[in-house]
Amino acid sequence: LAAARAAADAAPTQELRVIPEVRSPVTLTMTAVKLPLPYIGGYVYTRAYGDIPGPTIRVKPGDTLKITLKNDLGPGPGVDACDMDHTSLGFFMNPDVICALNHTNLHTHGLHISPEGNADSVFRHVQPGSSDEIVLPIPENHMAGTHLYHPHFHHSTAAQAGGGAHGALIVEDPPGSLPKFIEDMEEKTLVLSLANPAKVMRFEAWGHATLKKGKFWEQQLWRNPVYPDWQWDAVSGTLNEHSSLTGDHLGIDPHVYVNGQYIPKVTLKENKWYRFRFVLAAIEMRVELHQNDDTEDQAACEYQLLAKDGIYLHEAPQRVHRISLVSGSRADVAFRCSCGYLDFDGCTATMNFTALWQPMGVGGLAPTVESSTYKMMHVVTEPSTAKSSPLEKFSVRRPCYLADLRDAKVPRKNHHKFEMPQMYPMIL
Repeated sequence: LAAARAAADAAPTQELRVIPEVRSPVTLTMTAVKLPLPYIGGYVYTRAYGDIPGPTIRVKPGDTLKITLKNDLGPGPGVDACDMDHTSLGFFMNPDVICALNHTNLHTHGLHISPEGNADSVFRHVQPGSSDEIVLPIPENHMAGTHLYHPHFHHSTAAQAGGGAHGALIVEDPPGSLPKFIEDMEEKTLVLSLANPAKVMRFEAWGHATLKKGKFWEQQLWRNPVYPDWQWDAVSGTLNEHSSLTGDHLGIDPHVYVNGQYIPKVTLKENKWYRFRFVLAAIEMRVELHQNDDTEDQAACEYQLLAKDGIYLHEAPQRVHRISLVSGSRADVAFRCSCGYLDFDGCTATMNFTALWQPMGVGGLAPTVESSTYKMMHVVTEPSTAKSSPLEKFSVRRPCYLADLRDAKVPRKNHHKFEMPQMYPMIL
């Protein structure tokens, strides 16, 4: 594995892919796709909207977004295969809640809209071989921002959305609503897919087996020219062939794809500000993005946070050294790099990710454990004579639904405590 990883790192890097952008009316087709695996090659099957990620959808405040959702997946077990008797135990102790993996719907993450009618409702059900017409009226006063769309059919959400079925949704800034130095920034949308192939395979095995009925089905989900016969045991949750190699993770440990690419490069002009729109989709982990600084030719890169989860900061920008993202969250960041005086040919930097998870939650406590830190994207800075100034602070006009209630006086009877305990180890 070490040699395979070194070979993958030494391979020529691809320029960051530009995700296709679409406007209403939009057609999204859920289908089976291959998730390529780095280091040792091969792939696992997963689900996506034709590609990982799906197209970036752009709308303006006041638009009506019309989406045709087609489900081209095969039949597979339906909701009748679910065991709902012990849902409070969580899916690791009751895997039969993972089911109906080829049944789907569509949910937007961040839009301030109603779920009524043919709109954004997680209770809609699109069966294999069928389609659905979705109509999303965007309010005229909707704040501009970066959002996410993904499936949210209960029992298959993690397998589908975490496996590759997701994409960015951008509500555009109305002309004149931002300072010109922000409005004129070149934008780059970066959809981060935190892939966990081992968990994708486990969900697939659980979703196709009916453990409640005692069947020991095995799904041959691994496709690899070197190890063509790998199988995932639906009951034990382990690889039942070549298991002596699993201590080296076999290249199936979590890693991040950027716009569907493994460690791509993005080429920027020195001292030029760019607007990066980060979107993260993952099954369970969260990430922190940060710059590596252990080589001599490092560009000095600056992160200025503009917005988080589709909402502009009250006072933007704010300089940060790390960008924290949980699954489904977004961050808009002004980004620029500069080189040293002797770097006449430009310079490079590496943007890393650190994957984090909470192994258990008991009594409101959920310790954070670092899973892995590795390269996510190379930044190539080309020499330029351009000069850019530090960004000035600004504030945007906020819609009424984003009123600042931090200083509001709330009656004692309206104070409540909300917890979501996890009583099982997430490491399984």
